[in-house]
Amino acid sequence: MAWIGGEISASGLALWLLDGANTVLDRRTLRLDALSLTDEGLAALLADLPGVADEGLPTVICGAGRDLAPTRAVPCAPLGPPQVRGHLHLLPGLHQASPADLMRGAETAIAGLIAAQPQFDGVVCLPGPATVWAQVSAEEVVSFRSFLTGDLFALLAGSNALQFHVAPDGWDDPAFDTALDETLSRPASLSAALAGLPAEAEITGLSKTEARARLAGLLIGAELAGAKPWWLGQNVAVLGDDALIRPYLRALHAQGVPAHGGDRGAATLAGLCAAKARLTGQTQ
Repeated sequence: MAWIGGEISASGLALWLLDGANTVLDRRTLRLDALSLTDEGLAALLADLPGVADEGLPTVICGAGRDLAPTRAVPCAPLGPPQVRGHLHLLPGLHQASPADLMRGAETAIAGLIAAQPQFDGVVCLPGPATVWAQVSAEEVVSFRSFLTGDLFALLAGSNALQFHVAPDGWDDPAFDTALDETLSRPASLSAALAGLPAEAEITGLSKTEARARLAGLLIGAELAGAKPWWLGQNVAVLGDDALIRPYLRALHAQGVPAHGGDRGAATLAGLCAAKARLTGQTQ
């Protein structure tokens, strides 16, 4: 029987229409507003999709907020019993009491990685608006920590101080590497280094492309300094699209970490398939 898998994220609601063999038949992304993030709003949104209203297709969604799907405490398996609303099955996220942290959606990508690599023992890094570092062992999420690096990059790149000095795209590896080393070794210098970017542009001729890479390097270096317990001496899987994971892989490889990349969308879909299999009692 056909079914729908979905992920709620900052970019909207990503949906996959799949057949009984989990072959993707269609994919689309819908924009969300506050009204959509309710039982009634999600149901109405999905009902507008062809065939869903008539057939009541089973729908498994991750990334829902606390009003829709309360979180579970780590350590635990990444997938837990969903909140059921008719044909909607809303997967719970995870929380950690100390240090306080929340994970919504990333746990399903982690479940997808575990489904493909049941013996995985190490750390999963998921870059995004907030980058999540999760310790995984024995098919459980043991602990995790989030860093607001992606959002900080976007805010700073568009700030009054930097918006005329940072390119909207492009990259420069040497500029990234130098900045990474600065804040990885001296994270307390982050704010001063950020303030120095306009001066570097004026005094040394730092290009906008170099400034973009340097901004990323400064932020990721400070993040790696804070996340050191999650990557030092660890096997690390970095999940995301290429543009997001490339700087992290470069940074980790420079520290001698055996990190490897993977597609987060594919991992999330695999996690949704694993959740659907649990609902129907199938063997993963």
